[in-house]
Amino acid sequence: YVKDLSLLDRDISQTIIVDNSPMAYAFHPRNAIGCSSFIDDPSDRELESISRFLTKFQNVEDVCNHMQLWDANY
Repeated sequence: YVKDLSLLDRDISQTIIVDNSPMAYAFHPRNAIGCSSFIDDPSDRELESISRFLTKFQNVEDVCNHMQLWDANY
């Protein structure tokens, strides 16, 4: 299932996709943060890491210029 950000009627430069399937963000890879699948693991902290990462970019002009900096070990 592919997520098409252009259907949201929002500024794509301010929109991010977080998904475990690269196919989901095939239309907008520069807006994406890939993540691993969550499978009932209480020690999984990946979304916390993503949240810390994203707080640094909440006031940028275009998020696409920063998403390539994501590293799952952030």
